[in-house]
Amino acid sequence: MPSGVLEALARVVGDALSPLGDRLQGPEAEQVLDQLGLRLPPAALVAGSIPQRLRESAQAAAQLPPAVVDLVDAVTAGDEGAIVSAALQVALRITAAGEAFAQLGTTLDATVQATAGLTPAQKARLGAALDALPERLLHAALTSYLEDRQPSVKSGLELVGLLDDQSIPGDPADPSLPPHRLQRLRFDRLTPLLTEPAQHLSDLYGFGGAGFDGKSCSAESSRWWIRATSKRS
Repeated sequence: MPSGVLEALARVVGDALSPLGDRLQGPEAEQVLDQLGLRLPPAALVAGSIPQRLRESAQAAAQLPPAVVDLVDAVTAGDEGAIVSAALQVALRITAAGEAFAQLGTTLDATVQATAGLTPAQKARLGAALDALPERLLHAALTSYLEDRQPSVKSGLELVGLLDDQSIPGDPADPSLPPHRLQRLRFDRLTPLLTEPAQHLSDLYGFGGAGFDGKSCSAESSRWWIRATSKRS
């Protein structure tokens, strides 16, 4: 991979995850989980070893920016050996953050499953969501980064089906399921888009099908245009 591309990718991941270094500590931790559709029982975040897991996750996220700076410096200097070493450190710290997020999810799930006030259905849903916590934190962080820094890129990814950003209304009868956004980068769709774009768009929007009326594509195109032009004004 060219060093410039590596630097750009490292910058994006580092900049996207670094806010979690602050947001997974203190009162904002509950807000982060709430935004993922995970409203846990009262006082759950201060129970047992959960505060420690939150600190570990925050520290792992906070260690990314310095590693990215070292990589950028190495690329700027054109030092191949330093680039390899710095890139390895970035990869190790991203892995460490993922492992910390996974441990946080496991610890939170243990608390959820032991909570008497939740129904079996609530425990099952929360457990499944917590099992995917590393992926969901990463995807939400990257989506927020694109939304704030590169809104037209985010909208373009949505248009071609490489990013899902779905509003979930929540359930007024279920306090554990608040309104939130389900944000996913669809890496699984990248190969079909590049190798069979016509079939990919047909699968995504129904192009060529008897029931295709253009509404889904037009709606997504309109959203893309509104977001792209609103940032220019």
